[in-house]
Amino acid sequence: MLKLPEKALISAKALERVTATATALGLSQEHAQKALDETNAVVADYVEEQKASFATTTKGWIDVVKADAEMGGDKFAATIQDAAKPIDRFFTPAFKKALSDTGFGNHPELVRGFARIGRAMSEDKIVRPGPEGGTGGGRSYEDIFYGDKDKTPAAS
Repeated sequence: MLKLPEKALISAKALERVTATATALGLSQEHAQKALDETNAVVADYVEEQKASFATTTKGWIDVVKADAEMGGDKFAATIQDAAKPIDRFFTPAFKKALSDTGFGNHPELVRGFARIGRAMSEDKIVRPGPEGGTGGGRSYEDIFYGDKDKTPAAS
């Protein structure tokens, strides 16, 4: 009977396929086990190559964000803070962990979208008339709403 190595990456179904192939080819137990071990090693190498490739891709996403005219450069820190706002407010820790674990939290379009949402969530500001608010030309609230009280209509 063939045995999978500890922490094998191939499934029990793959073990059945290797066993059936070894039987059909008339391989000895020793040769069949070597074939299984080699198959597992090939799969393990492939998985490691894919992990490394995806890590390079997600690192590249960060570089794309940093170089983007809307999100990067001197705006990068603010972009990251803005993107965190909706995630912190509306999503669970499990979602945050998934973004981190998968690397998709670095995807430029996710960062862009969440940053835009975060900016839209920013506190509203009250614009007041007068010199502080930039409107009204220094006039009082009464003058703005009711007109200049010193100017009375001319009597006819």
